[in-house]
Amino acid sequence: MTIFFSKSTNGFYDDAIHAVAEMPSDIVEVDPAVYTQMLQKQALGYTVGADSNGNPISVAPPPAVVTLVPAARQALAESDLTVLRCYEKAISVPADWVAYRDALRAIVSGGNSTSLPSMPAYPSGS
Repeated sequence: MTIFFSKSTNGFYDDAIHAVAEMPSDIVEVDPAVYTQMLQKQALGYTVGADSNGNPISVAPPPAVVTLVPAARQALAESDLTVLRCYEKAISVPADWVAYRDALRAIVSGGNSTSLPSMPAYPSGS
């Protein structure tokens, strides 16, 4: 089994599955250790890119996105209490709280935000 990488498709090819004649013309052979390392880094959020010679490289995710996810999860969990208090007091959840929680969910699900949204004022009567 030999692994190849194509810069034009940004994909890996295994000659046990794909005939070399059917692979893109820009393939380069990839060392098995490099291929394994690339897969391990993908599990950590890295993406695959290519260097100027067409070899695969791991591209780190933007640091701000990675570091914001835990904080956004925490803020979302803490905001659950405010929503629960609104529910218990039969108060509609204000639109600014809905928007705040939507922005936090977007970060948690991988959105490209560089900062956490500001928490709105607590709803009156909650």
